[in-house]
Amino acid sequence: MSNGVDFKKLALDLRGQLTGAQSELAALREELAESGRADHLRQRIAFLTTEVHARAGERDDLQQRLTAAEQRNVELEKNAARYIWLRDESESVHQFYLSTPIWFTGVKFNKENVDNTIDAAMIKPTESGASECTPAKES
Repeated sequence: MSNGVDFKKLALDLRGQLTGAQSELAALREELAESGRADHLRQRIAFLTTEVHARAGERDDLQQRLTAAEQRNVELEKNAARYIWLRDESESVHQFYLSTPIWFTGVKFNKENVDNTIDAAMIKPTESGASECTPAKES
């Protein structure tokens, strides 16, 4: 002890304060490291969120294209069935027989009427054996 100062006690106090400061520094370093990871994770989440939204847009576009393709397929199947009926089942009594009479030369039919008439003839022929089709006005 010199001049009333207990250097041993002072050294122990300083050592305790230093140990406390070192522990606090280690905790702050760990918190900083966690904060850096958190920033990295936030950036990764933001990136993935953007990707999810982009993929959702692509998924919606693909769903629309699939729906349109399915609708087109239904129409193509109807047209194929009409052709097969005309080729294999149609008889000369039907107006749509492949050897159309000469008086139909130059007559333009409305496609909806033709389709509807073929569809009706495919289901059941009329009693007279003929199908009715209204020609469209020529443009």
